[in-house]
Amino acid sequence: MACEHPIQVAGLCALCGKEIEEGSFDQPTFATLHSSASVKVSRDEAIRMDTEDTKHLIEQQKLALIVDLDQTIIHVTVDPTVKEWAHDPHNPNWDALKDVVAFQLGADGTTVSHQPERLDPEKVKSFATGGDENGCWYYVKLRPGLDEFLTTLASKYELHVYTMGTRSYADCICRIVDPDGHKFGARILSRDENGSDMQKSLARLFPISTDMVVIIDDRADVWSWSPNLIKVEPYEFFVGIGDINAAHLGPAKPLVPTPTAPPADKPSDMQGPQSKELQEQIEARPLKRKLEEALEHKKDTGAPSTDPAPKESEAQPEAEVIEEELLLRNDDTELELIEAILLEVHQQWYDSYHDMKGKGKGRPDVKNVIKRMKGEVLKGCEIVFSGLIPVNQEPETATIWTMAEEFGAKCHRHLVKSVTHMVAASPHTMKAEQAYRRGNVQVVWPSWLNDSICSWVRQGEAAYLIPRNTELSLLPPEAQDLTQSTFSDTLSDDQQVMENLAHMDWGEAEDEVDAFLDDDDTETENDSLLGSSLTESVPSPETESPAPSLRRRAAGARTNEPSKLRNSILADSDDIENDAKRRKTDSSTRTVLPPEDEAVSPQSAGSDDQHFLDDLALEMERELNDDEI
Repeated sequence: MACEHPIQVAGLCALCGKEIEEGSFDQPTFATLHSSASVKVSRDEAIRMDTEDTKHLIEQQKLALIVDLDQTIIHVTVDPTVKEWAHDPHNPNWDALKDVVAFQLGADGTTVSHQPERLDPEKVKSFATGGDENGCWYYVKLRPGLDEFLTTLASKYELHVYTMGTRSYADCICRIVDPDGHKFGARILSRDENGSDMQKSLARLFPISTDMVVIIDDRADVWSWSPNLIKVEPYEFFVGIGDINAAHLGPAKPLVPTPTAPPADKPSDMQGPQSKELQEQIEARPLKRKLEEALEHKKDTGAPSTDPAPKESEAQPEAEVIEEELLLRNDDTELELIEAILLEVHQQWYDSYHDMKGKGKGRPDVKNVIKRMKGEVLKGCEIVFSGLIPVNQEPETATIWTMAEEFGAKCHRHLVKSVTHMVAASPHTMKAEQAYRRGNVQVVWPSWLNDSICSWVRQGEAAYLIPRNTELSLLPPEAQDLTQSTFSDTLSDDQQVMENLAHMDWGEAEDEVDAFLDDDDTETENDSLLGSSLTESVPSPETESPAPSLRRRAAGARTNEPSKLRNSILADSDDIENDAKRRKTDSSTRTVLPPEDEAVSPQSAGSDDQHFLDDLALEMERELNDDEI
């Protein structure tokens, strides 16, 4: 029987030794081993392996969990400031550094020149010393509660590591988080075996079926927003330092776009064993810089120090005070939330499995379980956005829109009757004002949506409500930035003008329009008609008759029809009809004026400016009348 070459290593069949020429094999091949990309199996073999793995998981009542390392369960820096603070037990940051672990990779970035070591309180000066003088020291902080987190999940999930770090880096980290190898074993996939330093692929480890696989990662973009993913809030213990193995990817896109956020860096190649990014971090010492910025801020604001004042006998020169300020905090609780979510996913999957098995329907898909759980978070919420989506972008394609709907909300372009929430960057938009007038719409900051999504629990709106008519100077800095941004709800320049009217001083504008219109040397035929009508229908004191412009405004304000200006303002809502009904009264007691197009004299019929100013004047009169009601 001819060999089917089910397993191939570097182009050779692992069973018969025959060389397999590229393109000559009649099946696709897959790299399924964590530790090597050169070992590949045929599709038939991959299916056989998948069947066995699935059977093994079900027998153990487990699912598979892919775990990212950097900023998901650990935070790592190469900043030498950490060693300086660790060597000084009197430094207020020392207590938070007690469980930091250090290891060193040689100048080649591959050789482990110093094995992981923990800080010894009795020998602090020996921490992170020795090794290769040209090597790079890595300082690792475990996310609070990590050991309990992994221990609990190891009983429900088969754990796999998938990192953008190198193989040497990944091995050192796993020796720190799993010293006995009981949790991850050899299931560690690094950048060296991934085949890409830009993207992660679920098919790299599970090429056949992924219905029992869950991912936790702080970056969804590297997974192309896989439905198997549970996104984790990035862990940033070392303030100002991100993911040292993903700096070349640029910052992850935030849920809520802000124009003040720095533009994403262009992807750059990882340059050699010790990347350019690592060398820059060592030289820049971002922790020390952050500390100096914090001290400068406290000096400017007069805020008290977070560190107790030293005794008089212990007073130190001002230059050394920089080392006496608390910057690092050990209060992260994200893993508690992620553990609860993962346990619920596991419970729901196996509940469905047993139910489906009894009905002979196969097995459930973890993607559907996650989707169903997400959909319960904002169920019943109908959301409209204000000031958060660029005008040149289709709203349905915006991340904030897709994420809200993924978590159960229904999003709308306009303020329709069913809207329950407006997520706004500022109260100073026409759309926000309409929501306030509606009375049954919660106008909230974007952080309400972000916090609800991150916690998988709908947050109470009370703490996130945007006060109505708050001056811009009193708004949070984030909102101030956003209101001055290029983001807008407007779809055209005309609508932008309408939105700007919300900030207009109507009294001052009225005077300016009066002055402009009173400059007219001639009165139109329509003005005479208006003056006559007003004289008959509106009681007036025995004084000089109103100016033509005022007569037009007063008469227009009493008509049944809304002006063109009001129609523009209300164009994107259902309130136009309601507005007309509200203003409509018994027509038998009111003076009905000719239509606007008939009321304009031939001299002014061709003037767009005159039409707009007339409408503006009518609208201001109506606003003033409304205020008097």
